[in-house]
Amino acid sequence: MFRFLMPFLVMFALMIGGVLVMSFVPLGPPPIPHTLIVLGVVVVSLLVFYLNARFMMKGNPEKDRWMTDGTDARAEVLEIRDTGLTMNNDPMVALTLMVKPRYGSSFQVQTKTWVSRVAIPRAGDVIDIRYDPTDPQRVLVISS
Repeated sequence: MFRFLMPFLVMFALMIGGVLVMSFVPLGPPPIPHTLIVLGVVVVSLLVFYLNARFMMKGNPEKDRWMTDGTDARAEVLEIRDTGLTMNNDPMVALTLMVKPRYGSSFQVQTKTWVSRVAIPRAGDVIDIRYDPTDPQRVLVISS
């Protein structure tokens, strides 16, 4: 959720930075004070942009852990529902899955995932998943 608030936080930080720079630099004869104001706003803007880009490029450590430590399994799609969300023309769907691990008994889970509009799974399809062995209800869809 914090990632969705970042553009607003960036705008707020830029406004605060501009106000702080303008309030601490007294206006005097040009060009030195005006140059300092512009330089201050540019430096604050670049700093905020750098921090924002660094935050946005950081991966999801929980998903990375699942990709390395998760248990592979096959799952049958029991039910699929559209959530109404779309990103890059790909819908997010809610899946009810019957997970069939290689070892152990089958179990049912519900998860939400983005799927390609041209490869939306249907009830009865078998897909590859990876689940957290410590909490089998946490599922990551690998392929649909």
